[in-house]
Amino acid sequence: MNISKFYSEKTINSMRYGIVPVSNISYLTVGRDEIIECYKNGFEIAKRGTGKNLIIEGQFGMGKSHILNYSKYLAVKNNFVISTVTIDQTLLFNKMDKALNEILDSIELPDLPSINGFERI
Repeated sequence: MNISKFYSEKTINSMRYGIVPVSNISYLTVGRDEIIECYKNGFEIAKRGTGKNLIIEGQFGMGKSHILNYSKYLAVKNNFVISTVTIDQTLLFNKMDKALNEILDSIELPDLPSINGFERI
């Protein structure tokens, strides 16, 4: 790991607010072995073309957002295309055009030169 990248101003500012930056999340995630293994198994199942559901629940401050960010890291690491959308009163699913725009605006691609013939833009 490039230690100077880890201690960047962006990383330190994120940590001040209790947010682990996704780029360094694998180094800062401890004690979540069971749930991480569940995610890893889920990605292996998804690679075979089937799906799996996982519900995360917990009290405020228990680390739900952290583990979701870790799953995002694992998804990209496993070459999945992901999109993260926060649902609130401004994004109602009865307005599918707004929901679709939010999904498309937040697509993240793995670091590959091309994916099934699609070049990175």
